[in-house]
Amino acid sequence: MFCFNGSDLDYFSMITMRSVKEGFTLIEILIVVAIIAILSGAILTSLSGQREKANVNKVLTEISARLQPMMMCWSDGLSVDSTPGDGEDNVCTTNANYGLWPTLPSGFSYAGSIVTATNWYIRIDGGSARICCNSATSQCGVLPLATDTCNATTPGSF
Repeated sequence: MFCFNGSDLDYFSMITMRSVKEGFTLIEILIVVAIIAILSGAILTSLSGQREKANVNKVLTEISARLQPMMMCWSDGLSVDSTPGDGEDNVCTTNANYGLWPTLPSGFSYAGSIVTATNWYIRIDGGSARICCNSATSQCGVLPLATDTCNATTPGSF
């Protein structure tokens, strides 16, 4: 059995009143804000690399999808536009039915050229990657930007 005297009750009521009246101190609030800022900075930094990878994959997919129309244009005896521009140029110079070259995201540009139906390549530079499509492999792949082997006859190591 507990026995409280008057001084014990005053002590407990003082603790209860203090905890009810007090809120967060300025230091505690600043610490929480600093922790949130550090965490959001780390998340944004990790997302920026993912955005570049997504753009590279988008361009790779879109340019790979143009290989079949390009081959069909040649097989129909027509010519392929050898200077893909900003996405408004036809794949096949005289016929819009073969589609358009894709519009590239900001920071990407067409850097290669098409030569003939049997000896061709397309090179796109952007970010830290080089996308190369060529007649040696009949496909597209991603190379490091420093690699300068994107041409018609050298298979890249995609």
